[in-house]
Amino acid sequence: MALTKEELRALEDLYMAIPSDKLKTVLKYFLFACFTGMRYQDIKDIKHSNLHLEHGNPCALFIQHKTKEPLTLPLNKKALSYVSSEGLPNNPVFMVYSIQYTDRLLKEIMELAKIHKSISFHCSRHTCASILQELGGDLLTTSKLLGQRKLSTTQLYTRVSESAKRILMEMMEVI
Repeated sequence: MALTKEELRALEDLYMAIPSDKLKTVLKYFLFACFTGMRYQDIKDIKHSNLHLEHGNPCALFIQHKTKEPLTLPLNKKALSYVSSEGLPNNPVFMVYSIQYTDRLLKEIMELAKIHKSISFHCSRHTCASILQELGGDLLTTSKLLGQRKLSTTQLYTRVSESAKRILMEMMEVI
């Protein structure tokens, strides 16, 4: 299940509004995952030394936990807004709770944001993939950004919104 752009914005607004506590901590690394497509374990493992400038652009360079393959992931401004600019090179970027506790707190976060979906942390990858597709990204690039080996796996992650279908059909009007 994926979140919509509107639901993602609602979570961003909630992040700015809630006081600093466990919910804010979880929401911080969940939003980072939504804007990067990174897996839970990779977010847990990423250190400040994994953050670099590649040709002047910020990126995360790391070995994926699941595939054991290196990935250079460009980081956009939204993702970077959840990363502290200060941190020792070998320190984790995020303080990450267990996956079970994270998922439990995400349910509370969804209630606070009035999002009526039962989600888990993995929803962040589906959200990233679906929104990239909705914004006009191609499937191959989305697959590479997610660090997936098979295009067919990426297809399972993406959701096509009604607005994206409508916009695409409106493009036919130019013929």
